[in-house]
Amino acid sequence: MSGMLGKDSAGLEGAVELLRDRFYWQQRTDVPAETATIHYFSTDNTLCYEPFYDDFGPLNLSKFWRYVQLLRTKFGAANLQSKKIVHVSSPDKRKSTNAAWLPGAPPGP
Repeated sequence: MSGMLGKDSAGLEGAVELLRDRFYWQQRTDVPAETATIHYFSTDNTLCYEPFYDDFGPLNLSKFWRYVQLLRTKFGAANLQSKKIVHVSSPDKRKSTNAAWLPGAPPGP
């Protein structure tokens, strides 16, 4: 991971770079429209935790698998090859905790 975002960092303010010049995680109140150089997406409303009590995560294995497949699709898409991919999450602590866990989850055996 790199702390420096470089000269092409417009739209990436406060983002955490996960793969150099390619994949980022960012917390913000909106999901911006795609630009010529950046593709934004969110899982806040699609990969939601189903609580057992008053807890909030982490997401189960099936949701993690759906995230892995989503990333495979995005990284493999011809129209996104030259774009930075940004996983955006809201500032809501429950949603952002689970959204931050997804790209950092252990890959397994």
